[in-house]
Amino acid sequence: MSYLRCELNLIYLCLLDVFPLLLMVASNSEVFDVVRCFEERVFDVLVEDLNNRVSKRGEAVLVINMNVKDNHEEAAVGADDALHLCEMLQSVDDWEDYVEQELENFEKLSHRKPLYTICFY
Repeated sequence: MSYLRCELNLIYLCLLDVFPLLLMVASNSEVFDVVRCFEERVFDVLVEDLNNRVSKRGEAVLVINMNVKDNHEEAAVGADDALHLCEMLQSVDDWEDYVEQELENFEKLSHRKPLYTICFY
């Protein structure tokens, strides 16, 4: 498992096994604004888990997926795109108000359409 945190309390996740991801999110006392996945299967399981659990905090979390093939070339491009998207989201005062606009801008610049949803936990 690897993750990177930035000013937005963003967590990047790219896991082969999604069970550790669910345990980490469930047991972590930190509040995350954004969870970033790189595989749609991980995104689906995480969103389902967040939607099925009782919200303890009522905090909004933006869950974003951008599929990245598991090879060096795609990983390098995906990493640059992920960093660029993180910078775009950090550049706005309140991500909840500008998420759709920033994701549309990201899609135009990168030619990637991230899958996203907002969950509460």
